[in-house]
Amino acid sequence: MSNVKLARISSLDEDHKVIYDNYLVIHDNASKIIDILFEANWIDQVMLPSHGDFTDDNDRDFYLWRKSITVSINSIITKVSNIFNEEGLLIPPDYNELNYIKLWVPEILVYSKCYFDNMNNNFSKCETRINDFYKILEDAKLIKSKEYRQIDIVGDSITYGMGASTPSKDYVSVLEKEIGIPIKNDGVSSATIQNGSNNDQISFINHVKKTDFSKSDIVIVFGGTNDFAQSLPVGKSTDATDKSLIGALKTVINQIKKSNPNALVLIIPPMWRARINDSSKFVDINTVPNSAGVLFKEYFNAVVKIAKDYKIPYLDLFNNSEINQKNYKDYLADGLHPNDKGHRWLANKVHNFILNNVETPNNLK
Repeated sequence: MSNVKLARISSLDEDHKVIYDNYLVIHDNASKIIDILFEANWIDQVMLPSHGDFTDDNDRDFYLWRKSITVSINSIITKVSNIFNEEGLLIPPDYNELNYIKLWVPEILVYSKCYFDNMNNNFSKCETRINDFYKILEDAKLIKSKEYRQIDIVGDSITYGMGASTPSKDYVSVLEKEIGIPIKNDGVSSATIQNGSNNDQISFINHVKKTDFSKSDIVIVFGGTNDFAQSLPVGKSTDATDKSLIGALKTVINQIKKSNPNALVLIIPPMWRARINDSSKFVDINTVPNSAGVLFKEYFNAVVKIAKDYKIPYLDLFNNSEINQKNYKDYLADGLHPNDKGHRWLANKVHNFILNNVETPNNLK
Protein backbone atom coordinates (compact mmCIF):
# COMPACT_ATOMS: atom_id res chain seq x y z
CA MET A 1 0.00 0.00 0.00
CA SER A 2 1.35 3.43 -0.94
CA ASN A 3 0.86 6.38 1.36
CA VAL A 4 2.34 9.40 -0.31
CA LYS A 5 0.80 12.32 1.52
CA LEU A 6 0.81 15.97 0.53
CA ALA A 7 0.32 18.80 2.97
CA ARG A 8 -2.54 21.26 2.59
CA ILE A 9 -2.26 25.04 2.68
CA SER A 10 -4.06 26.60 5.63
CA SER A 11 -2.34 29.98 6.00
CA LEU A 12 -0.28 32.51 4.06
CA ASP A 13 2.63 31.96 6.43
CA GLU A 14 3.18 28.43 5.13
CA ASP A 15 2.20 28.94 1.49
CA HIS A 16 5.64 28.84 -0.14
CA LYS A 17 7.01 26.04 2.03
CA VAL A 18 3.98 23.74 1.56
CA ILE A 19 3.91 24.24 -2.21
CA TYR A 20 7.66 23.77 -2.57
CA ASP A 21 7.72 20.59 -0.49
CA ASN A 22 4.63 19.15 -2.20
CA TYR A 23 5.97 19.79 -5.70
CA LEU A 24 9.21 18.02 -4.88
CA VAL A 25 7.33 15.03 -3.39
CA ILE A 26 5.13 14.78 -6.51
CA HIS A 27 8.03 15.18 -8.93
CA ASP A 28 10.33 12.72 -7.15
CA ASN A 29 7.67 10.02 -6.79
CA ALA A 30 6.52 10.37 -10.40
CA SER A 31 10.15 10.09 -11.50
CA LYS A 32 10.60 7.01 -9.32
CA ILE A 33 7.64 5.35 -11.04
CA ILE A 34 9.22 6.02 -14.44
CA ASP A 35 12.44 4.37 -13.19
CA ILE A 36 10.50 1.30 -12.00
CA LEU A 37 8.81 0.93 -15.40
CA PHE A 38 12.18 1.21 -17.15
CA GLU A 39 13.79 -1.41 -14.91
CA ALA A 40 10.83 -3.72 -15.64
CA ASN A 41 11.38 -3.22 -19.40
CA TRP A 42 7.95 -1.70 -19.86
CA ILE A 43 9.46 1.41 -21.41
CA ASP A 44 12.71 2.62 -22.94
CA GLN A 45 14.98 4.99 -21.04
CA VAL A 46 13.30 8.37 -20.57
CA MET A 47 15.15 11.63 -19.99
CA LEU A 48 13.03 13.48 -17.46
CA PRO A 49 12.99 17.25 -17.07
CA SER A 50 14.49 18.46 -13.82
CA HIS A 51 12.36 20.16 -11.21
CA GLY A 52 15.04 22.84 -10.87
CA ASP A 53 15.84 24.74 -7.72
CA PHE A 54 14.18 27.64 -5.99
CA THR A 55 16.26 29.86 -3.75
CA ASP A 56 14.84 33.39 -3.82
CA ASP A 57 11.78 33.78 -1.61
CA ASN A 58 10.19 36.32 -3.93
CA ASP A 59 6.54 36.01 -4.94
CA ARG A 60 7.17 36.63 -8.62
CA ASP A 61 10.18 34.31 -8.86
CA PHE A 62 8.35 31.66 -6.88
CA TYR A 63 5.36 31.91 -9.21
CA LEU A 64 7.60 31.42 -12.26
CA TRP A 65 9.33 28.44 -10.62
CA ARG A 66 5.93 26.87 -9.93
CA LYS A 67 4.94 27.21 -13.58
CA SER A 68 8.23 25.63 -14.63
CA ILE A 69 8.05 22.62 -12.33
CA THR A 70 4.36 22.14 -13.22
CA VAL A 71 5.37 21.49 -16.83
CA SER A 72 7.82 18.83 -15.63
CA ILE A 73 5.34 17.17 -13.25
CA ASN A 74 2.52 17.02 -15.76
CA SER A 75 4.85 15.68 -18.44
CA ILE A 76 5.80 12.78 -16.17
CA ILE A 77 2.27 12.09 -14.90
CA THR A 78 0.82 12.18 -18.41
CA LYS A 79 3.54 9.80 -19.64
CA VAL A 80 2.80 7.29 -16.86
CA SER A 81 -0.97 7.62 -17.40
CA ASN A 82 -0.57 6.85 -21.10
CA ILE A 83 1.56 3.78 -20.36
CA PHE A 84 -1.01 2.39 -17.93
CA ASN A 85 -3.87 3.24 -20.29
CA GLU A 86 -2.16 1.25 -23.05
CA GLU A 87 -1.87 -1.72 -20.68
CA GLY A 88 -5.52 -1.38 -19.64
CA LEU A 89 -4.53 -0.92 -16.00
CA LEU A 90 -6.24 2.38 -15.20
CA ILE A 91 -9.47 1.65 -13.36
CA PRO A 92 -10.57 4.98 -11.81
CA PRO A 93 -13.17 6.51 -14.18
CA ASP A 94 -11.70 10.00 -14.21
CA TYR A 95 -8.33 9.11 -15.71
CA ASN A 96 -9.31 9.52 -19.35
CA GLU A 97 -10.77 12.95 -18.59
CA LEU A 98 -7.98 13.98 -16.20
CA ASN A 99 -4.76 13.82 -18.15
CA TYR A 100 -3.62 17.18 -16.85
CA ILE A 101 -3.56 18.17 -13.20
CA LYS A 102 -3.40 21.92 -12.83
CA LEU A 103 -0.86 22.84 -10.18
CA TRP A 104 -0.81 26.58 -10.56
CA VAL A 105 -3.47 29.26 -10.78
CA PRO A 106 -3.55 32.78 -12.27
CA GLU A 107 -1.71 35.35 -10.19
CA ILE A 108 -4.89 37.36 -9.71
CA LEU A 109 -6.26 34.55 -7.52
CA VAL A 110 -3.15 34.15 -5.37
CA TYR A 111 -3.83 34.45 -1.61
CA SER A 112 -7.60 34.36 -1.99
CA LYS A 113 -9.80 31.61 -0.52
CA CYS A 114 -10.36 30.42 -4.08
CA TYR A 115 -6.59 30.05 -4.41
CA PHE A 116 -6.29 27.93 -1.28
CA ASP A 117 -9.23 25.75 -2.25
CA ASN A 118 -7.95 25.34 -5.79
CA MET A 119 -4.42 24.38 -4.74
CA ASN A 120 -5.57 21.98 -2.02
CA ASN A 121 -7.98 20.31 -4.44
CA ASN A 122 -5.16 19.83 -6.93
CA PHE A 123 -2.87 18.45 -4.25
CA SER A 124 -5.60 15.97 -3.34
CA LYS A 125 -5.87 14.83 -6.97
CA CYS A 126 -2.10 14.45 -7.30
CA GLU A 127 -1.90 12.53 -4.03
CA THR A 128 -4.58 10.11 -5.25
CA ARG A 129 -2.97 9.77 -8.69
CA ILE A 130 0.52 8.94 -7.35
CA ASN A 131 -0.82 6.42 -4.83
CA ASP A 132 -2.93 4.76 -7.53
CA PHE A 133 0.17 4.46 -9.71
CA TYR A 134 2.00 2.65 -6.93
CA LYS A 135 -0.99 0.35 -6.37
CA ILE A 136 -0.93 -0.60 -10.06
CA LEU A 137 2.79 -1.35 -9.87
CA GLU A 138 2.27 -3.45 -6.75
CA ASP A 139 -0.60 -5.41 -8.30
CA ALA A 140 1.57 -6.03 -11.38
CA LYS A 141 4.24 -7.37 -9.00
CA LEU A 142 6.76 -4.84 -10.22
CA ILE A 143 7.40 -3.71 -6.65
CA LYS A 144 6.99 -5.27 -3.22
CA SER A 145 5.46 -3.58 -0.25
CA LYS A 146 7.93 -2.70 2.51
CA GLU A 147 6.82 -4.04 5.89
CA TYR A 148 7.76 -1.69 8.71
CA ARG A 149 7.61 -3.28 12.17
CA GLN A 150 8.14 -0.53 14.72
CA ILE A 151 9.00 3.13 15.15
CA ASP A 152 11.19 4.38 18.00
CA ILE A 153 11.09 8.06 18.98
CA VAL A 154 13.98 9.26 21.13
CA GLY A 155 12.92 12.53 22.69
CA ASP A 156 12.32 14.76 25.68
CA SER A 157 9.21 15.89 27.60
CA ILE A 158 7.32 16.76 24.42
CA THR A 159 7.66 13.17 23.21
CA TYR A 160 6.95 11.88 26.72
CA GLY A 161 3.58 13.64 26.47
CA MET A 162 3.81 16.68 28.71
CA GLY A 163 0.97 19.10 28.10
CA ALA A 164 -1.55 16.50 26.92
CA SER A 165 -4.61 16.08 29.12
CA THR A 166 -4.30 12.27 29.03
CA PRO A 167 -1.62 9.85 27.75
CA SER A 168 -3.91 8.83 24.89
CA LYS A 169 -3.84 12.39 23.54
CA ASP A 170 -0.09 12.92 23.32
CA TYR A 171 1.32 13.07 19.80
CA VAL A 172 3.01 9.65 19.97
CA SER A 173 -0.23 7.89 20.95
CA VAL A 174 -2.22 9.76 18.29
CA LEU A 175 0.42 8.97 15.67
CA GLU A 176 0.51 5.29 16.62
CA LYS A 177 -3.23 4.96 16.04
CA GLU A 178 -3.03 6.76 12.70
CA ILE A 179 0.05 5.15 11.19
CA GLY A 180 -0.85 1.57 12.04
CA ILE A 181 2.32 0.11 13.62
CA PRO A 182 3.68 0.16 17.19
CA ILE A 183 5.68 3.15 18.37
CA LYS A 184 8.16 2.89 21.22
CA ASN A 185 8.06 6.12 23.20
CA ASP A 186 11.60 6.88 24.42
CA GLY A 187 10.78 10.40 25.57
CA VAL A 188 12.15 11.51 28.95
CA SER A 189 11.35 14.84 30.60
CA SER A 190 14.31 17.25 30.81
CA ALA A 191 16.50 15.01 28.63
CA THR A 192 19.24 16.76 26.68
CA ILE A 193 21.01 15.37 23.64
CA GLN A 194 24.44 15.89 25.22
CA ASN A 195 26.00 15.21 28.60
CA GLY A 196 26.79 18.00 31.02
CA SER A 197 23.25 18.63 32.26
CA ASN A 198 21.87 18.19 35.76
CA ASN A 199 21.16 14.53 35.01
CA ASP A 200 23.34 12.84 32.42
CA GLN A 201 21.68 9.48 33.06
CA ILE A 202 18.74 10.57 30.91
CA SER A 203 20.71 12.20 28.07
CA PHE A 204 20.07 11.00 24.53
CA ILE A 205 23.69 9.98 24.13
CA ASN A 206 23.59 7.68 27.18
CA HIS A 207 20.12 6.38 26.36
CA VAL A 208 21.00 5.19 22.86
CA LYS A 209 24.13 3.42 24.09
CA LYS A 210 22.00 1.04 26.14
CA THR A 211 19.06 0.73 23.73
CA ASP A 212 18.51 -2.08 21.24
CA PHE A 213 17.17 -0.63 17.98
CA SER A 214 17.27 -3.91 16.06
CA LYS A 215 13.46 -4.17 15.94
CA SER A 216 12.90 -0.52 15.06
CA ASP A 217 12.84 0.04 11.32
CA ILE A 218 12.35 3.78 11.81
CA VAL A 219 14.12 5.79 14.52
CA ILE A 220 13.27 9.44 15.08
CA VAL A 221 15.53 11.71 17.12
CA PHE A 222 13.54 14.73 18.34
CA GLY A 223 15.39 17.04 20.70
CA GLY A 224 17.69 19.94 21.43
CA THR A 225 15.23 22.22 23.20
CA ASN A 226 16.57 21.30 26.66
CA ASP A 227 20.16 21.81 25.52
CA PHE A 228 19.09 25.38 24.78
CA ALA A 229 17.11 25.85 28.01
CA GLN A 230 19.98 24.52 30.13
CA SER A 231 22.50 26.71 28.26
CA LEU A 232 24.66 23.77 27.24
CA PRO A 233 27.30 24.31 24.51
CA VAL A 234 26.43 24.01 20.82
CA GLY A 235 30.00 23.07 19.93
CA LYS A 236 31.95 23.05 16.67
CA SER A 237 31.53 21.02 13.51
CA THR A 238 34.67 19.03 14.33
CA ASP A 239 33.51 18.07 17.84
CA ALA A 240 33.54 14.44 18.90
CA THR A 241 32.90 15.16 22.58
CA ASP A 242 29.75 14.06 24.40
CA LYS A 243 29.56 17.50 26.02
CA SER A 244 28.49 19.55 23.04
CA LEU A 245 25.28 19.35 21.03
CA ILE A 246 27.09 18.70 17.77
CA GLY A 247 29.47 16.07 19.13
CA ALA A 248 26.76 14.24 21.06
CA LEU A 249 24.30 14.17 18.15
CA LYS A 250 26.94 12.59 15.92
CA THR A 251 27.42 9.85 18.49
CA VAL A 252 23.66 9.36 18.86
CA ILE A 253 23.28 8.81 15.10
CA ASN A 254 26.30 6.54 14.88
CA GLN A 255 25.10 4.46 17.82
CA ILE A 256 21.64 3.98 16.31
CA LYS A 257 23.20 2.90 13.02
CA LYS A 258 25.54 0.56 14.86
CA SER A 259 22.59 -1.08 16.60
CA ASN A 260 20.54 -1.27 13.38
CA PRO A 261 22.40 -0.42 10.15
CA ASN A 262 19.17 -0.75 8.15
CA ALA A 263 17.10 1.60 10.28
CA LEU A 264 15.69 4.72 8.65
CA VAL A 265 16.86 7.56 10.88
CA LEU A 266 14.85 10.79 10.86
CA ILE A 267 15.58 13.98 12.78
CA ILE A 268 13.30 16.61 14.25
CA PRO A 269 15.29 19.64 15.46
CA PRO A 270 13.84 21.61 18.40
CA MET A 271 10.44 23.07 17.59
CA TRP A 272 9.43 26.68 18.11
CA ARG A 273 8.81 27.70 21.70
CA ALA A 274 7.53 30.86 23.39
CA ARG A 275 9.68 30.92 26.51
CA ILE A 276 12.99 29.81 27.98
CA ASN A 277 12.59 28.41 31.51
CA ASP A 278 10.09 30.59 33.38
CA SER A 279 6.65 29.29 32.34
CA SER A 280 5.09 32.64 33.30
CA LYS A 281 7.51 34.73 31.23
CA PHE A 282 7.04 34.57 27.50
CA VAL A 283 9.73 35.98 25.22
CA ASP A 284 10.58 36.38 21.55
CA ILE A 285 12.67 33.26 21.08
CA ASN A 286 14.19 34.73 17.91
CA THR A 287 15.87 37.60 19.77
CA VAL A 288 16.21 36.57 23.44
CA PRO A 289 19.19 34.26 24.16
CA ASN A 290 19.65 31.76 26.98
CA SER A 291 21.87 32.46 30.00
CA ALA A 292 24.93 31.56 27.91
CA GLY A 293 24.03 34.30 25.44
CA VAL A 294 23.16 31.86 22.64
CA LEU A 295 19.98 32.15 20.59
CA PHE A 296 17.61 29.24 20.07
CA LYS A 297 18.23 29.27 16.32
CA GLU A 298 21.88 28.37 16.89
CA TYR A 299 20.82 25.07 18.48
CA PHE A 300 18.29 24.51 15.70
CA ASN A 301 20.88 25.26 13.00
CA ALA A 302 23.41 22.91 14.61
CA VAL A 303 20.96 19.98 14.53
CA VAL A 304 20.01 20.78 10.93
CA LYS A 305 23.68 20.88 9.87
CA ILE A 306 24.34 17.44 11.34
CA ALA A 307 21.22 16.10 9.60
CA LYS A 308 22.46 17.50 6.29
CA ASP A 309 26.00 16.21 6.86
CA TYR A 310 24.63 12.70 7.46
CA LYS A 311 22.07 13.08 4.65
CA ILE A 312 19.25 12.45 7.13
CA PRO A 313 15.80 13.94 6.42
CA TYR A 314 14.68 16.49 9.00
CA LEU A 315 11.39 18.16 9.88
CA ASP A 316 11.52 21.94 10.37
CA LEU A 317 9.10 22.94 13.13
CA PHE A 318 10.90 26.20 13.87
CA ASN A 319 11.10 28.29 10.71
CA ASN A 320 8.08 26.65 9.10
CA SER A 321 5.95 26.04 12.17
CA GLU A 322 2.34 27.16 12.12
CA ILE A 323 2.79 28.00 15.80
CA ASN A 324 4.02 31.54 16.42
CA GLN A 325 3.85 34.54 18.75
CA LYS A 326 0.30 35.33 17.64
CA ASN A 327 -1.33 31.94 18.20
CA TYR A 328 0.91 29.86 20.50
CA LYS A 329 -1.64 29.88 23.32
CA ASP A 330 -3.94 27.85 21.05
CA TYR A 331 -1.32 25.11 20.68
CA LEU A 332 1.02 25.24 23.67
CA ALA A 333 -0.09 24.51 27.23
CA ASP A 334 2.71 26.51 28.85
CA GLY A 335 4.62 28.15 26.02
CA LEU A 336 6.65 24.99 25.44
CA HIS A 337 4.69 21.74 25.73
CA PRO A 338 1.81 21.19 23.29
CA ASN A 339 -1.74 21.01 24.61
CA ASP A 340 -4.18 18.48 23.13
CA LYS A 341 -4.63 20.55 19.98
CA GLY A 342 -0.87 21.02 19.71
CA HIS A 343 -0.22 17.29 20.11
CA ARG A 344 -2.74 16.53 17.33
CA TRP A 345 -1.03 19.10 15.11
CA LEU A 346 2.38 17.59 15.91
CA ALA A 347 1.15 14.05 15.24
CA ASN A 348 -0.07 15.12 11.80
CA LYS A 349 3.23 16.83 10.98
CA VAL A 350 5.31 13.82 12.04
CA HIS A 351 2.92 11.44 10.23
CA ASN A 352 3.36 13.24 6.91
CA PHE A 353 7.10 13.53 7.52
CA ILE A 354 7.43 9.78 7.98
CA LEU A 355 5.29 8.85 4.98
CA ASN A 356 7.24 11.15 2.70
CA ASN A 357 10.56 9.53 3.64
CA VAL A 358 9.81 5.80 3.77
CA GLU A 359 10.02 3.26 0.97
CA THR A 360 6.90 3.09 -1.17
CA PRO A 361 4.68 1.06 -1.18
CA ASN A 362 4.54 0.04 2.48
CA ASN A 363 2.26 -1.16 5.26
CA LEU A 364 1.89 2.24 6.89
CA LYS A 365 -1.38 4.13 6.91
